[in-house]
Amino acid sequence: ITEIRGILNGTCNFVLDQMTMHGAAYEQAVKDAQQAGYAEADPSFDVDGIDAAQKLAILATLAFDGVVDESLISVTGISGITPSDIDAARRLGCAIKLVCSANRENGQVTLRVSPTFVPQTHPFAAAEGAGNAVSVKADPLGELLFTGPGAGAGATAAAVAADICAIVQCGAVSVFPQRAEDLGPLEYADASALKEAYAVLLRMADRTEAGQQVSAEFEALNIPIRYCDENDGEITLVTSSVTESRLQAAQNKLISQGLAAEIRAFPLLSDPITENKT
Repeated sequence: ITEIRGILNGTCNFVLDQMTMHGAAYEQAVKDAQQAGYAEADPSFDVDGIDAAQKLAILATLAFDGVVDESLISVTGISGITPSDIDAARRLGCAIKLVCSANRENGQVTLRVSPTFVPQTHPFAAAEGAGNAVSVKADPLGELLFTGPGAGAGATAAAVAADICAIVQCGAVSVFPQRAEDLGPLEYADASALKEAYAVLLRMADRTEAGQQVSAEFEALNIPIRYCDENDGEITLVTSSVTESRLQAAQNKLISQGLAAEIRAFPLLSDPITENKT
């Protein structure tokens, strides 16, 4: 297995779905999730991405035969998502999903949980409500996709019952194929060094020729812009594949120069569909 990506938290997916499909504000969407039985009275474990990160750690342990250090997972939750973020994703033909990813390349593992722009043409975009989806890439098998409910009474009861059955069948032995102490160490790569395309949302301090100035600054830092849309002082960019650290350097420069009042960046799950727009 070389890569695992997934929507692993049904509560977050439900909240984002309420914001996307019904125009709910974040706070109201969380209340709806609580009333539906998907979110706890204190929803922070879900909305801050902690639950998703722990599930990613379990999947990566199984996939890569090594115990995952959860402290090395880069985690960003959904509590900061705004209606303007949802609208920007929609304009690009995307939905925002909390996507977990585990990659292994050249023997090093990269782990991240982050709100992500997912093209509507991607299977993950079809995960609605409290749905979950996981894709697994393996060599030479290719890519497999698993989808199903990720929260709620039936899904939780089935998962608990399955765990109880596995424990009964295995006795004192772990339900994992190997004991943790028998697994080898993993080598990690910094998630900020992972190359991906990004959607970048900017609120400009000065609207005069803002789009050209921003594009020039990104190009100067060797970050090609594939798409740029300017609307009433707000700019939406789509970059080519770039590291998070290089993108952060560009953001810091724009802020320090007073060109941008606010910048928000989201990884794109796959090559953006904006090819048709450029």
